[in-house]
Amino acid sequence: MGWWNCHLHEFEIRKVRIVDAETDDEFDPDESLNEVDIRLLDMFKDGRLKKLTYIYDFGDGWLHDVELEETFSKELKFATCIDGRRKCPPEDVGGLGGFYNFLQASQNSKHPMHREWMDWYGKSFDPDEFDSLRVDVKLRKIRIPKPRSLKDQSQFISDRLFSN
Repeated sequence: MGWWNCHLHEFEIRKVRIVDAETDDEFDPDESLNEVDIRLLDMFKDGRLKKLTYIYDFGDGWLHDVELEETFSKELKFATCIDGRRKCPPEDVGGLGGFYNFLQASQNSKHPMHREWMDWYGKSFDPDEFDSLRVDVKLRKIRIPKPRSLKDQSQFISDRLFSN
């Protein structure tokens, strides 16, 4: 299931970039925030944040619009998969165009690229597969450290993200 977190990524909230440490070195501090200094969860929880953009793998360019639809009163100690559908694209498949090519070839044994794509992927691929229990098992393994300097940065972050 899923990607391996082996590519650069960033979150964008109101034109402010929140980036991983490797990406942070490439940008002016006035243009970005380092993800270790901020917890998106805290902003979702207090209602300030309703939507963001997540970009994974700058080469393949996977762009995700994330929107908070509903909150629950129960305090959870870990992320939980409420619902989902379809299998995510394989890591390094080549972006959206590559994924469409992969889907066509993987689902048609007569496709000229079928053997090559299946050798590359290593097993069969069912695009309709989704297992929320398997997702939950993986989510429960994620340990999110507290931000290293949230108290020092909270007003700065709030001003950057939520001022008009």
